Amino acid sequence: MKRGARPDPSGRVALREARLERELRLAKERIATLSRLAYLDELCGVPNRRAFNDEVRRTRERIRRHGGQAALVLFDVDRFKSVNDDHGHPAGDAVLAAIAQTIATSLRASDFAARIGGDEFAVILHQIEEVNAQAKAALICSRIAALQISTPTGPVAVTCSAGVSLLKAPDGDDPLSQADQAMFQRKRLGQAGLLPRAEASGHPQLPTVEHHLEGAAGP
Repeated sequence: MKRGARPDPSGRVALREARLERELRLAKERIATLSRLAYLDELCGVPNRRAFNDEVRRTRERIRRHGGQAALVLFDVDRFKSVNDDHGHPAGDAVLAAIAQTIATSLRASDFAARIGGDEFAVILHQIEEVNAQAKAALICSRIAALQISTPTGPVAVTCSAGVSLLKAPDGDDPLSQADQAMFQRKRLGQAGLLPRAEASGHPQLPTVEHHLEGAAGP
């Protein structure tokens, strides 16, 4: 600055405003990222329990207002503890990520999948009859059972059990609890040898399933 020149306060103000705007923009971006992470399961890259609960509320409210129907499917990995015990937690993480991907790619764009905790995943199937929801659940279980999942200790295969319930208006019964009961009932039947061998091992009777899938759009 030349001797005798007067400082330019407007220039300093403009620089300060530009810096504040940049900091505000970065802060908003961080808040948006944290908001997304609050609804995302980082391990599996799918929505988490919080996002699932919100989707259930929205779906039940939509049914109350406009009618229609939806189904909830709960998936539980069979004997998952043994995967961690025998192969280590990194292998268990790889199994969960592969299952999440298999479930997600088996759904229509309008459906919703989430990891709701541990080795449990939940799916909301929109505009579907219960028999077709049962068929879709069986098909997904079959696809999971067919996986050879790459892990740090070598390929791992797992099976899962599934339970289905219908989503109704907000004043109905808890659909997740109903699906949970149905899933554990099938798990107990399989462990007791009361299911056909193919179904108990995660490979359902697909000719019957395919018959029911005629009205269930999706991959």
